[in-house]
Amino acid sequence: MRIGTLYTLYGRRAGGEMLIERTLLGILSSFLDTTFVVYCNSEAYNILPDLPYLEKRYIPALNNQYSKIFWIEFFSKRELINDKIERFWIPSGCNAFPGPWNIPTLVSFMDFGEYHIPHKYEIKRMLYRKHCCIPCSVKRGTAFMTISHNTASDLLRLFKKDSTVIYPGVSPRPQSETVTNPLQIIQLETGYCYDDFLLVPGRTDYFGKGLDILLSAYNSFSQRILGAPQLILVGPEGEHHELLLRQIDQLGLEGRVRWLGRVSDACLDSLYRLSKFVIFPSRFEGFGFPLLEAMQLGKPIISSDAGSLPEIAGGAALIFPSGDSSALETAMEQLTCNPGLANTLISSGLKRVCDFNWENSYLGMHKMFTDLR
Repeated sequence: MRIGTLYTLYGRRAGGEMLIERTLLGILSSFLDTTFVVYCNSEAYNILPDLPYLEKRYIPALNNQYSKIFWIEFFSKRELINDKIERFWIPSGCNAFPGPWNIPTLVSFMDFGEYHIPHKYEIKRMLYRKHCCIPCSVKRGTAFMTISHNTASDLLRLFKKDSTVIYPGVSPRPQSETVTNPLQIIQLETGYCYDDFLLVPGRTDYFGKGLDILLSAYNSFSQRILGAPQLILVGPEGEHHELLLRQIDQLGLEGRVRWLGRVSDACLDSLYRLSKFVIFPSRFEGFGFPLLEAMQLGKPIISSDAGSLPEIAGGAALIFPSGDSSALETAMEQLTCNPGLANTLISSGLKRVCDFNWENSYLGMHKMFTDLR
């Protein structure tokens, strides 16, 4: 079975991108009847390994996110015919779409965040996703796959399309080796020595990740709780990052709140392990890999009720209403002052992560490709 797919990177390689890579390589290692032909831009071409049954095609037009539209619409069909493609996979129907070809196509959707957060992206990117990629994906797709029931509900509500929900595994990141001295790893990489802190992992999308709410809640929390832990944010710079830095300054939280940027996998795992608890204050999430990563490493979690987060948490997190800083502050106090609650959440989280399995994900995806007609 020869499956064509698109994979492009434009300076960002986060959870969604690593999910695509892991799915590609996992299916190839599990099913010897499958070959993937991957149409790449230069950045993606260099990231993907050279493997049997993984045929990479460098397409210069894919180096620009907007010229990609013209390649898909006017030039892709000839390439697919020459490569004898039997099935096609669009890994994210928000970032690409099927061309005018007569090939059964599976379209995956990770989330519909732009329909929940009006200013999630700058205007050009918003138009590209909402008025080009998503409508064409919905119109031309043969079958649809989503990674959460929340996203499946959005697809049905917005576009009257059914989908198959296939959960991925716990984390698409390579798992670091057993960490013997997490404090030393953090200190060597960041220059700081942290031993009492709360952790917020993820891109610093100021509005989308609810960081304005987080800082307001933490400011009140740190004034009420004697010797309150520091607040550590870790992850790449996101949309409106400058507003995050401005609010930290305005609230006088320098030295109490730190943003570390992107760190190594070993450092991130060390931060998880040493944190008191992990906070997810997002206004919307299509899945939540960091939430599962924290659970797997035995950390109690506070999460908003936005998007798929309650679904993925499965009752193993302390949930607060998205956008409510007072409720988040209360949850932070509860978890700080109630060790029994923290232990209950840890135990529930370790059980919950068992519901997410990469082998089941590969099997489900392979079946969808096989059944495409």
